[in-house]
Amino acid sequence: MNEIIAALKAALVAAGLRAYDTTVPSGTTVQYPYVLLWSSPGRMTSVSLAGQRTALDDTFGATTVGITPEQVRLAAKRARAVMDGLEPGVLAGQHVDEVRLFDSRPIAPDRDFPLVGGSYPMTGVDIYRVSSTPA
Repeated sequence: MNEIIAALKAALVAAGLRAYDTTVPSGTTVQYPYVLLWSSPGRMTSVSLAGQRTALDDTFGATTVGITPEQVRLAAKRARAVMDGLEPGVLAGQHVDEVRLFDSRPIAPDRDFPLVGGSYPMTGVDIYRVSSTPA
């Protein structure tokens, strides 16, 4: 999953979006909007004749963070345009299939991180499906 998340992050950055793996790095000056990519370590499913799990079938999340709901919607739309349908190709010996938007959660305030002035950043979460097989 590390290689897949890195490829997705690079694609988002190339499209002009701020993107981070799981969290904003310590010491970074936060600028809104941005996208956090997060995942499991990678759910391997198919078992080969040798008894090894070789195929990945998993999901990852993209949390878009902004000051307003409108900012989240616009940034999430841009992120979707980059990731939904993306075909990363071969990464670390695995052929990664087309990435597909799987689910989306309502935009909500993140009350764990109050902003100056008493408001809260808004977040929207999209869930994508990703799979890969040995190349």
